[in-house]
Amino acid sequence: TMNYLEDIKCFVRNNRGLVIAIDGPAGTGKSTLARKLAENLSINFISMGNMFRLVATELIRREISYSNTDEVIKLINESQFEFENGQFYMNGDNRINEKTEIFDYITSYIASKQEIHKLVSKMLRTIVKNHNIVIDGRAAGSCVFPEATVKFFLDANLDVRADRRFIESKDELSHNKLKRKMVERDLRDSNREYAPLLCTAQHIFIDSTNKSIDDVYNQVLRYIYYSLILT
Repeated sequence: TMNYLEDIKCFVRNNRGLVIAIDGPAGTGKSTLARKLAENLSINFISMGNMFRLVATELIRREISYSNTDEVIKLINESQFEFENGQFYMNGDNRINEKTEIFDYITSYIASKQEIHKLVSKMLRTIVKNHNIVIDGRAAGSCVFPEATVKFFLDANLDVRADRRFIESKDELSHNKLKRKMVERDLRDSNREYAPLLCTAQHIFIDSTNKSIDDVYNQVLRYIYYSLILT
C-alpha cells in the first residue's frame, strides 16, 4: 500500500484538476474514507453534503423558509462563498448546525431541488477549478463532477449503516427509528428527479459491510493506482 500511496502522491503533485468522487447513502463510511484519502494524498476534501448544510444553517439563521425555492436561490446568489484551508465559508462563516432529524430533512429537501442543486454544483466547480480534490456526496460523481477522474460508490447493509449513524447522531432516536429514517432517506434520494443517488457504469462499486475503514481505504487506493497510473 505504501508504494501505491507514494506513486499516487507523485502523480497528484504533477497534475491539476484531479477529482476523486465518492458517492453512496448515509452511514457507508464515505466521509471517513474521503477525509483519510485527502489527508494522505495532501489534497482538499470536500463534502457535498456540507455545502447544502451550510446553506440550510444560513436559512435557519435568517428564518427563511426552506420550501421557498426562489428565496433559497436568492440567498445563495447574494451570498459570498469562499474556500480556504479545506473549509467552505458562506458569508464568512463555516459553522454548521448539529445533525438532527429536522436539520437533515431541510438539507436533503433543498438538495433535491434541481435549481438549487445546479446552482450549488456550478459554484462548487468554479471554486475548486484546477484544484485536486476528494469529494463525497449522493451524486458527486454522477452529477456534480460527471467528468471525475475516478468514481466510487460505497454501500453497506442497512443494519451496519444504522449502527454507524447511531454512534454519531445527535438525536435521541432509537436504533429502529433511525433505521426507518434511513430507509425513507434512501427512497427519497434514489427517487428524486434531479441528482438521484445512483451507481453509474463509471462507478467502482464497493460494499463496506464487513470491511474496516482501512480495508476499504486500501482497496480504493489500489483502484486509484490502476486508474491513474496504469492507464
